[in-house]
Amino acid sequence: MVAAIALVAPLAAGACAATVTGEVTVPAPAFDVRVRLLDPTGPVNRAVLGSNVQWVDAGDRLLEPGSTDLSPAALALVEEVGPTVLRYPGGSQGDTYRWTLGVGTRAERGEGELYFARGRTQPVLFGTPELLALSERIGAEPLITVNATTGSAEEAAAWVRAVNRTGVRGADGDTIRRPVRYWEVDNEPYLKQDARPELAMSASEYARRASAFIRAMRAEDPSIVVGVPLRSDTVGAIMLEQQTPGFAATVLAGVPERIDYVALHNAYFPFLWNPRESLTDAEIFRASMGAARVVERDFEQTRALLRRHRPGEDVRLAVTEYSPLFTFGRERDGYIATLGGALYVADLLRLFATTPDLLLANHWSLSDNWYFGSMSSQLPSSREVERRPVFHVLRAFGEVLHGSLLATEVDGPTFDAPAAGLLPAQEGVPRVAAIATRSDSAGGAVLRVLLLNRDAQSPARLELHGPAGRLDSVVRRELADSIVYDVSRARSSVRWRPADVADDAFPLRLELPPHSLTWIEARLGSTE
Repeated sequence: MVAAIALVAPLAAGACAATVTGEVTVPAPAFDVRVRLLDPTGPVNRAVLGSNVQWVDAGDRLLEPGSTDLSPAALALVEEVGPTVLRYPGGSQGDTYRWTLGVGTRAERGEGELYFARGRTQPVLFGTPELLALSERIGAEPLITVNATTGSAEEAAAWVRAVNRTGVRGADGDTIRRPVRYWEVDNEPYLKQDARPELAMSASEYARRASAFIRAMRAEDPSIVVGVPLRSDTVGAIMLEQQTPGFAATVLAGVPERIDYVALHNAYFPFLWNPRESLTDAEIFRASMGAARVVERDFEQTRALLRRHRPGEDVRLAVTEYSPLFTFGRERDGYIATLGGALYVADLLRLFATTPDLLLANHWSLSDNWYFGSMSSQLPSSREVERRPVFHVLRAFGEVLHGSLLATEVDGPTFDAPAAGLLPAQEGVPRVAAIATRSDSAGGAVLRVLLLNRDAQSPARLELHGPAGRLDSVVRRELADSIVYDVSRARSSVRWRPADVADDAFPLRLELPPHSLTWIEARLGSTE
């Protein structure tokens, strides 16, 4: 077996293909991607394939109407997308959640307070038993966020004791026992939410509460993995008005208890917060394709804080919420659920999967929940569930992230991304990004490659080179559409489509469509 597979654009200058946009002819760029088959960087981390599910709205419509039973249509898609970690019960909805209201039979359940509608309540149909049952059904790890905003350390400790020692009673009256390893102390205590300003707390107050919570929870189960939420003072280019300055440093210095990970929500981009900002869709897409660099820099800033305030401690990073985010209550809200939003998630997952000290990552969110959910049941028939574009990206990464990660090198044209919303301007962003894995078995090796074309206008032609001889099989799929932020066609037009592979041996000749994700699986035969 040769040591490397190379993706090399074969087109000479002046002979490249082009796409025409309006009056502008854009040449297809040449680039080179090298996937080193014999240079694994380590096993894949499948915990980056997590998601979020809320207690409200019957688990974001995962349940049958008025029931604690899972919807068969929703369950089928949950099993298909296969999240590996399920975070619960919020978001912000966790800041008013009392877990004891969501256990026992339907008649024994209570009414939970809605965070964004003070004084209004809902029955807690998707409670702890439903979370544990769903996690068991799909083989996911639960991650529970305890309520340090309106709850108590004793309440959180009782939750640990119930799920990890005594069990919780489900809607059928039976006791469910499924220990939960991952716990998080509150959601976003560094923000002063306009919806509930009375719930804001200082950094020192959160540090005091977090210390008490961690002590009480570990007294019930010393083996649990506990994280605290942090936020850098600047998010991308600016500091948010709602954010508490110095929160991260104060908490890291002020919590004497062991912290296993820090929970970051550092990837809600580009967030066009200034209504006077005028950008084209092409500019917004280019900006979003530079966002992974901003997230990566925030990782390094967080590591620096950990080295300064927790020297010698093994504290991991985690991204317990992330999603594309464009506007709130404005014309680009729906961009979240388009191909452009899904390709942003693909770029983040590439980063997460290749970050060695990242414990886990949870996409926001699994189902419904405005434009955020990877699937939606808000169709004419209540028994239908649609796959949104991001669903297809999450599923692809679930298929690709097996075996060992392979070293990849990308050498080729770049572009400059403009400033947009929270994102600063970026120079020299590679037009193509890649991630590759290799799985070995007695029948041979399987190479899986995902190629992201970050260019909104131009395709890219290339050749995939590898060892001599015929391939046992090769499959190619493409996730593409004619318009990157087409809200009107987001439901029906964006899905994986098979693409022809002209060759059954290396080199394989490929063309990546503009703003697309290409999925390649090649069976290389016996490794002996």
